[in-house]
Amino acid sequence: MPQFSVLADRKLWLSTWDGLVSFDGQKWQLYDPDVDVDWLVQTPDGRLWSESWRMDGIVSFDGQKWNLGFNTNNTSFGNASVNTALSTSTGEIWLGTTRGLYLFSGNKWISKLATGINCIDELTDGTLIVGGDSRLRIFRICILK
Repeated sequence: MPQFSVLADRKLWLSTWDGLVSFDGQKWQLYDPDVDVDWLVQTPDGRLWSESWRMDGIVSFDGQKWNLGFNTNNTSFGNASVNTALSTSTGEIWLGTTRGLYLFSGNKWISKLATGINCIDELTDGTLIVGGDSRLRIFRICILK
C-alpha cells in the first residue's frame, strides 16, 4: 500500500481526498485543495512527493505549494496504478506499479522490473525488498542502478 502520512518538520502530513493536510499538534491546515494527491513520500531534503492526476504527474511540496516534478504523460507507466512508493535513505524515489518497478533518476523514470509490484521497503544496509505479483525479490540498490 502507498503511504498516506508522513511525519516531517514536527507536523503530521496526510494525503486526503480534499488535498494535503497538516497537523502541528494544535491545528489542522489544508494546502492546495485543488491539487489531488495520492501517496506520500518524503526525501532527505524534506520535500514531500506524490502523484497528482490534476497536475498530470509526480509533484513535490516545498511546505507551501505543489510543483510539478515530472509529467507522467507518455511514460512507460503512464496508465499504470501506483501500488506503493518509497523514498530511500539516499533520496531516490521508487514506484511500484501495476506495470512494474520504476526509479526516478534525474528527470526521467527508469524501468527496473516489468511485473506488478505491490510493496517496496529498504533495509538499513540499503537493500531493497520488493514484493510483486508472483514473488518476493531482494535487491541491493547498487545492482539496480
